[in-house]
Amino acid sequence: LAKISKLAKLRISDTQVDSFMDSMNRIFDWIDQLSQIDVPEMNETAVDATMSATERTDVPLINNTRDELMSNTKHEKFGLFCTPKIVE
Repeated sequence: LAKISKLAKLRISDTQVDSFMDSMNRIFDWIDQLSQIDVPEMNETAVDATMSATERTDVPLINNTRDELMSNTKHEKFGLFCTPKIVE
């Protein structure tokens, strides 16, 4: 627990150690139960190579005009957004 808490950068007080150890032991018991499940017909991957992904058409939902977009800024020149110079 000390090593795990150090790796996770957690501060665990001496009064919390028993509670954390109990929780961790329950997690490890659950993992143990999962490893005992017999799944002989399961493949490593759940995706069938013959399946194809469903595709949808790319339809824009919002059609903003330049005037609508430029109305959101005070700093505009020649129809473009103006920003402070950041490179000298």
